Amino acid sequence: MVILHVMRRHGRRPAGFSLVELLVVMAVISLLASVAIVALLRARVTTSGQIAMSTVRHYAQSLQLYSIVNQQFPANMTLLGPPTSNPPFLTPNLIGNGTTATKSGYTFTYASLTPSSFTMIADPVTHGVTGERHFFTDETLMIHFTDQNRAATVADPLIS
Repeated sequence: MVILHVMRRHGRRPAGFSLVELLVVMAVISLLASVAIVALLRARVTTSGQIAMSTVRHYAQSLQLYSIVNQQFPANMTLLGPPTSNPPFLTPNLIGNGTTATKSGYTFTYASLTPSSFTMIADPVTHGVTGERHFFTDETLMIHFTDQNRAATVADPLIS
């Protein structure tokens, strides 16, 4: 009986994992984490683009409402917010410095060309990192876009 007990003790594997098993598990976890991070960053860029498009639409509608009330488009964005406009057409964070504002990784630039026309351009702060699409709108309220690393123009395709 003593002989069987000694054989069993020496025939068993030691408890725990081997170094190779731990390295394989770490490699699989690293691979899954890298795939998840890439997907997360891609979703973030896409979401920033959607927010920018929505913000351009909001700017265009606010500018249109202002022009209906005042019979012209504002010379700069500060005229759309408090205390100049009561009620305000835009919140202070969207007014920025009067011509540019930054939101969700995009820079929005407003230009009043004449009292009856304007342009609004939305560009990612860093193309490919904070956004991939560039947007453009004017007094027609049509939103144009491009995926190229340049400002969108009226010649670019419309968002449907």
